[in-house]
Amino acid sequence: MNSEEFFYLAPYLFSLALSLGIFLYTWGHRHVRGARIYSWFVGGQTLSILGFIFELVSPDLQTKLLWDKFQWLAENFLVIIPFLIFALEFSEYKPRSPRLAWAYWIGMPVLFALILLTDDVHHLLYPNLHLAAAQPFPELEYDFTPFVYGYSILYIYGATFFGIGLLIWRAVQPSN
Repeated sequence: MNSEEFFYLAPYLFSLALSLGIFLYTWGHRHVRGARIYSWFVGGQTLSILGFIFELVSPDLQTKLLWDKFQWLAENFLVIIPFLIFALEFSEYKPRSPRLAWAYWIGMPVLFALILLTDDVHHLLYPNLHLAAAQPFPELEYDFTPFVYGYSILYIYGATFFGIGLLIWRAVQPSN
């Protein structure tokens, strides 16, 4: 690795080290209410950053694609779901229909994972997959499909804003 590549990766490596430190800290304090599930959230973020670094340094298209899929899975199962659980636990919110809510919150990433793992057949996620000649590492590029936009809006942003809303609600109206 030359100095240009190292300096390009330095912010990502710093982010990885910081996230790993936060993960270790929260896991060490997992007996505190919400800390155990928050450590899963931070662990998912750490894995996602690690996957991004590996995607950057990977030399060929197929390896970059593998790490991109790894990031999708880490974000869906180890970031979004733990964040929702953390927000629900911390805010003490009880959904009106818990089975329906969990069917949506778990079913959407499972469906997405199935589509992700079978993308070679239908290309709903990775159409026009190619490497861009960027420096210092070639970048994985693909067009975003309506499926990706829909999933991002309905699930990723929806779940994130719902969780943030619960945390804000908790901060404004403290209870037990």
